[in-house]
Amino acid sequence: MEIACSFGNIGINDVVEVQHSTGKKVGKVKGIIDTLNGILIDIYYTDKSGGHTITVPHYNIVGFANNVLESKKITEEIKKPSRYNKRGELECWDVILDQEMNFLEGNILKYLWRYKEKNGVQDLKKARVYLDKLIFELENK
Repeated sequence: MEIACSFGNIGINDVVEVQHSTGKKVGKVKGIIDTLNGILIDIYYTDKSGGHTITVPHYNIVGFANNVLESKKITEEIKKPSRYNKRGELECWDVILDQEMNFLEGNILKYLWRYKEKNGVQDLKKARVYLDKLIFELENK
């Protein structure tokens, strides 16, 4: 579960900074509870006396800690690069898996799929290398 905040979506295991009655805390989101009175967040943090969990209203979270937001964007770009889904929600690897393509076929599609957004002609040449290898393999069966 994620919730939207003014600084972005937060979810389980995100590291956030919290304004608490005992001062600012930095901790990991361990739970998100939707109650009749609003959304509460369980935050786990450590200090000199050990590990603690506090429950705070969602509006007490003031932001991501230690540039976690930037790290989250980088992680998203690794998980779901924009160059592979410019054509809508359908992703290249979904087509490869759905059509049960082999390694050579999958790479041909991958390079054709992304060439406009990534390496242009270089990706087309890579696709051609895989296509030539596929043709060679089929002709020499």
